[in-house]
Amino acid sequence: MLIYVLKQMPHDDRTMHEMLDQCAEYYQNNQTELAKIEQFRTTYTSDRAINWYTDECFLYKLLNQALRTEDIQLLYSFRFFIIDLCAELERESEKIKNEGHLTVYRGQMMHKEEFHKLQHSIGGLISTNGFFSTSRDINIAFGFLTKSNSTNERVLFEIQADPSILGVICADISSLGSMPWEREVLFSLNTVFQIVSVNTDSTHDAWKVQLVASDQGAQKVNEYVKWLQIEIDYSSPLVYFGRLLWSEFGQLTQAENYFKMLLDTLPVDHPDMASVNLEFSHVYDEKGDYDLALQYSERALHIRQQQKPIVPHRLAACLNSMGVIYRHKGDLDRALDYYQQSLTIYENEVSSGKHLHHANTLRNLGGVHKDKGNFDIALDYFTRAYEMYQELLPADHPRLADALSNIGSIYHHREDFDQALDFYQQALDIQEKNCLDDHLQKANTIRNIALIYRDKKDWSNAMNYCDRALTMYRRLLSDIPHPNIAVCYGDI
Repeated sequence: MLIYVLKQMPHDDRTMHEMLDQCAEYYQNNQTELAKIEQFRTTYTSDRAINWYTDECFLYKLLNQALRTEDIQLLYSFRFFIIDLCAELERESEKIKNEGHLTVYRGQMMHKEEFHKLQHSIGGLISTNGFFSTSRDINIAFGFLTKSNSTNERVLFEIQADPSILGVICADISSLGSMPWEREVLFSLNTVFQIVSVNTDSTHDAWKVQLVASDQGAQKVNEYVKWLQIEIDYSSPLVYFGRLLWSEFGQLTQAENYFKMLLDTLPVDHPDMASVNLEFSHVYDEKGDYDLALQYSERALHIRQQQKPIVPHRLAACLNSMGVIYRHKGDLDRALDYYQQSLTIYENEVSSGKHLHHANTLRNLGGVHKDKGNFDIALDYFTRAYEMYQELLPADHPRLADALSNIGSIYHHREDFDQALDFYQQALDIQEKNCLDDHLQKANTIRNIALIYRDKKDWSNAMNYCDRALTMYRRLLSDIPHPNIAVCYGDI
C-alpha cells in the first residue's frame, strides 16, 4: 500500500533535490558517491532510471536498504526515483509480453532461518519486498554464491515466469543496465512467486529452489487499490501516506514527525492543511494525549469552516474525529452529540452517495450506544455500518471483520451466544484469509470466541481458543503491559 501511495505523489524537481540532499548527507564523507550524486542532479532523465539503478551506486544501495528494512522515511525520500523506476519497468515489460515463458535464475546467500521457512512453505506464496534481480544465464547466478557457513546457505532460484499474466511485471534490462553481459531480468516491487520445490543440487553444492511467478492475489490487490484510490481522492497522497504510518503500521512517532514536517513546509493556505491537522489529532488520540488531539481537531474544523466553498463531508469528518476523542475521554454524551452532528451532515448535505467515513460514523454511533448500554440502538447502527462497508469495500477487507465483531459483541451482551459465535467466526474467517497471523484484532476475535465458549460452558473449546489468544498477545505485546493479557489469564 505504501508503494502505491508513493507512486501517486507529486513528481517534480523539488522531490528530486529533496532525495539527493538526503543522499548527500548520508554520503557526506564519501567523495566518490558525492560526485555520483551531482552527476545525477545535472544529467538524470526519467528514461534512464533502470540504468542508474543497475549502476550500484548511492541509489541502488540506499533504495534497497530502505526496501529491505522498510524504512518508511527513507522510502518517502526516494518517492521520486521509485515512481520513475516502476514506470520504466512497466514500459519495458510490454516488450517481452509475447515472448512466452521465461526461465531465469538468481543466486543468493540466505540466512539459515530464512531458508528453513522457505523449505517448509512448499506450495505457498512469497512476495518480494524489493526489486528482484535475476539472470537468463545460470552461470551468472552461480557467480553470486559464496562459500556456505554456519549462518548462511547457498541457494539457487530457478524461476519460471509468464510476462503476459496479470501482476507479473518484469523486464529484460540487458540493453539498459550498466552490465549487459549479466543478461538481467528485473522483477518489479512486490512480485508474488509460488514455491514449487526445494531440493539439493549436489553438483554445485547448493540448494535449488524452483519458483513460478504468480498472479494469485492480483485481483484482490486490484480491488484494494480501487478502495485505496477512493481514500486518496478523499484527502491526498501526501496526507494518506502519513495516515498509513499510524493506522496500518502503528508507527506513531514516525507519523508525528512526518506531519510536523508537512506543517513546517506546506504554505498556510495549502489545501491539505486542514487534513494535516486532523491527522495530527488522530496520532495524539492514539497516543492518549486527548487534550492535544482535541486542539488539532478543532483547528482542522476551523480551517474547513473558513474554506469556500464549504465541503460538507470534510466538516463531518472533523466532527466525527472529535466524537472519537470525547468517547476516549469517557464523555459519552459529548461524543454522541458530535457523532450525531456528523451523521446529520452525511444524511442531509452530502450528495455524492454513500462514503466510507459515513459508515465509520455509523459504527462510532454504535460504539457509544453500546458503552451507554443501549444495545438495541447499537445493533441497528452496527448493522447499518456493516451493510455500507459491504457496498464500499472488497469482500475480505479487514474493516468488515471489525464490523462483524461489533455485531457479535451485541449478541454476546444479549446472551445470544450462538448468534454471537456466528458473527465472531465470520470475522475470524476474514482475518484468516488476509493472513493476519500477527495482528491484535485477530487476537481479540479469538479471545471473544473463547469467551463465548466459556459462557456456553464448552470448556474444551474455551481453553483452546484462550490459549491461542494468549499466545498471540504474548507475541504481539511482549514489551507492553496490556489488559487483554491479564484478562486472558483470568479466562483460563
